[in-house]
Amino acid sequence: KPVEVLTKKFKFPRIAAVIMCILAFIGVVGAICYWFVAAVIREVIALSAQTNYIFPTLYNAISTQVGRFTFFYQNLDLSPELISGIQSTVLSIVNTLLTSLSEIINSAGNFAVSFVVNLPNALIYTLITLLSTFFISSDTKFISDSLEKHLPLKWLAKVEEIVNDLFSALGGYLNAQGILITITFCELFIGL
Repeated sequence: KPVEVLTKKFKFPRIAAVIMCILAFIGVVGAICYWFVAAVIREVIALSAQTNYIFPTLYNAISTQVGRFTFFYQNLDLSPELISGIQSTVLSIVNTLLTSLSEIINSAGNFAVSFVVNLPNALIYTLITLLSTFFISSDTKFISDSLEKHLPLKWLAKVEEIVNDLFSALGGYLNAQGILITITFCELFIGL
């Protein structure tokens, strides 16, 4: 549709309109992807740089809380075995959580490495997609005219009905999701 607007309303040549639309789309999507990937990489690097500080600090803070917990229950005259059992259980849970957090950080690092390794394949797929988009967009009228010549009118009417229903359903779905997101946002904004 943007190509049609540029060619009919602004009298651009079709190839120039296709190139402009593709470049605009690539620019917007590329900027969003760059921003997202750069933010994730910055956060992963910052988190991995802080792991040597975070884990001991977190462990000390939890140990302090366990000590307070122990002091509280010692004043309740519980048996020492029960208190040491509770303390060892809490420390075991903390160690498990810290181990899980370390594994998650390692997984994020491995994901970043595999992302960089698979980047050339992604670039090839992107190039093929761009070329096919260019050729399909520049010959849309020819393709649709060829289909209209070779397909029966009954089929064309059915295809048009299916496409219209599909876009109508998609529009309804997006509208419903927008309403749900807005309601959830308002609830969380008021609640928090």
